[in-house]
Amino acid sequence: MIVPVQAEPTLQIALPVARRGRPRNLERRRTIAREAMRLLAERGFAGCTMREVAAASGIGENLLYRYFASKDILLAAVVDSVVDRFTATIRALREPAARATSLRELLLAFGTVYTAHVDELSGWYAAWFGGLPLTTQQREQLRLAEDAIVMLLTACVRRRGVVGDPYVFARSFVGALQSLILMQNRARIESASPSLRSLFLEELVATFLAAATPRSAA
Repeated sequence: MIVPVQAEPTLQIALPVARRGRPRNLERRRTIAREAMRLLAERGFAGCTMREVAAASGIGENLLYRYFASKDILLAAVVDSVVDRFTATIRALREPAARATSLRELLLAFGTVYTAHVDELSGWYAAWFGGLPLTTQQREQLRLAEDAIVMLLTACVRRRGVVGDPYVFARSFVGALQSLILMQNRARIESASPSLRSLFLEELVATFLAAATPRSAA
């Protein structure tokens, strides 16, 4: 699947099919998936047990198995919830990206939304990069979700005509933002401080603007 550069990308997310006879409390399913994500980040797939997920979710282990019959099925639900967050982030990025009048304003607006996204999912990223046993389909699903964000920024940068290679620029900027937040959170460098986060973002944007190959004024 190739996301057109000219258009704002969207993700087609297949919602989990409800199984007959299984509980349909969506809010509880979200709670379980959220707690499973946190435990996967802390302990990895092998170290995270269904009993621990049940306790963290405030339910009994037997009830957990009524929602998710195995740890693999639970992991699939976590992946679905992560892709849902990517979809919500893309929606949140469109308006500020379209409203920006300069490359600097675009990068600051994009960076503010995207850093919040990475901050929220920093535990997931840690578990993902740590080697979760994902299926080929799940890896592709996550890759497309990441690429959709990069392609959205690519399209916005290209429309402004100020960078020689908009895709490389966008890919590098997204990667730098991701590394910045994950490094801060891992080192516990006041990750909850909006002022510090804003300062780092300003400096990162200034660095990328200075490194950009101008074709016209930003």
